[in-house]
Amino acid sequence: MPHRIPNDLKTVFLDLDETIYDQKYSCEMGLKGVAEKYPEFSSVPLNDLENKYFKDLHHIHLKVMDGDLSEEDAHIYRFKSINQHYKFSEKSPKDFLAMIDIYNEASQSNKRSIPGAIETVAYLKNKGYCVIIITNGMTENQKRKTKLCGISDLIDFLIISEEIGIRKPDSVIFSIALKKADCKKEQAVMVGDSWDSDIKGSLNANIQPIWYNRGRHDNLDADKVIEIKDIIELQSLL
Repeated sequence: MPHRIPNDLKTVFLDLDETIYDQKYSCEMGLKGVAEKYPEFSSVPLNDLENKYFKDLHHIHLKVMDGDLSEEDAHIYRFKSINQHYKFSEKSPKDFLAMIDIYNEASQSNKRSIPGAIETVAYLKNKGYCVIIITNGMTENQKRKTKLCGISDLIDFLIISEEIGIRKPDSVIFSIALKKADCKKEQAVMVGDSWDSDIKGSLNANIQPIWYNRGRHDNLDADKVIEIKDIIELQSLL
């Protein structure tokens, strides 16, 4: 497929987590809250705790979305995994539940958008594009993040995997989005940070991907994608 912005661009699809919503920051603040209450956790660099937490998060996230694991059990799994990995003292189920409460309180009170994201979404809207969020996740969580980010009034549609029973990279979710936008695939772009979900998904749907390479990873398929390293680059690109 062509590696270019469509001349008659009509619709911009955006991912939510780590593209608009700063999930990493929220996670960091949650783990920092736990470390303040449990000294063993503070003995490990916060960045290392965060990397371990995210690794486990990605490992079991699909089980949560498939309904095979509750969100609470997923949280318990992640904290148990950290506890075992770093050989901390044995914890009771009550301890892990307390960690979840601390984590949730700290992360919920430290939610924010990616710097420059709100301004960029507003720019896209003012340019007259149809702006649609396509996100994998639990319906209530993703709706709450959208409101907290302050973009609810700036987007035309919010498409959530749990709500429709399909998730990225399945091309069907993009077909649903195109139908909502009343748009041809040649008139759309998909912006996201996840190579496996956003980029492979848009390529599967023959939609031009724009890879938000926030993590500064190697470009895995340079001839098929447009790459940005800061979300505000969209303002000069589109």
